[in-house]
Amino acid sequence: MIKAVTSHFQSLNDYVYSIQTQIGATAAATYIIKDNLVVNEWYSGKHDSVLGSRLVDEKSQFNVGSARKTYLGLAISMLVEQGEIKSIDEEVSTYLKEYAYVANGVTLRHLLTHTHGLYEKDGNLLREFPVGSGWSYRNTGINMLYKLFSQVTGQKFSTFMQKNVFDTYQLLETGWRTEYREDLIYNYYKDKDTWVGPNNSDIGDQSNLFIRSRFC
Repeated sequence: MIKAVTSHFQSLNDYVYSIQTQIGATAAATYIIKDNLVVNEWYSGKHDSVLGSRLVDEKSQFNVGSARKTYLGLAISMLVEQGEIKSIDEEVSTYLKEYAYVANGVTLRHLLTHTHGLYEKDGNLLREFPVGSGWSYRNTGINMLYKLFSQVTGQKFSTFMQKNVFDTYQLLETGWRTEYREDLIYNYYKDKDTWVGPNNSDIGDQSNLFIRSRFC
C-alpha cells in the first residue's frame, strides 16, 4: 500500500485521542485509505496501564469486543445469498427445533436485532417481553445464531469467516486469538477476569477477535 500521509486528518486524530482520554482507554489508532493511498496513520498510547507496557504501533492488534457480532450478521447474510437460509424472517425453530417451546414466532431478524425478548437464567430460556415488542442487548440470541450457523454449515464460524472474508479480502491480521501474544491489546488491565469473559475458544463464539489497524 502506497503512503501519502497528510495533516488533513489531525482534527480526527485529536478527536479520537480525546475520546480515548474520556473513557480511560490506554490505546487508540486511526488508519484511513483513499484511492489506494494511506492518507492517515496514527497510533496512541500503550497496550496496558502498567509501567513498561508496550507502545501501540502498526503491529498492535485490538480486541474488538462485541463488534465481532457484526461479522456474525455478515455471515448470516452470506448464507441467505448462498441459499442455505431462505430468509432472515424464517422462524428460528425451523432450524433449531429444540427452541420451539419458547421461541415461537422468533425469527432470525429478531435474533439479529435483539428484539427476541429471550434471556437465560440457570440454564433455562425465559421470556422477558413479547417477541418484537421491545429491545434488550443480550447474548442469548447471539448464542442461538452461533448454534444455528454451525448446524446449517457444519463449520466453525471462525473457519467460515477466515475462508470467505479474511482470506478473500486479505485481512491478514484479523482473527480469533486463543494464546497470549505481545502484539495483542486485551480488554482488561490488571484483572483478567473481567466482563470480557474467556478467550480460549477458536470457534469464533467468544470475545477474542483481534484486528490490526494496518491490515496489509
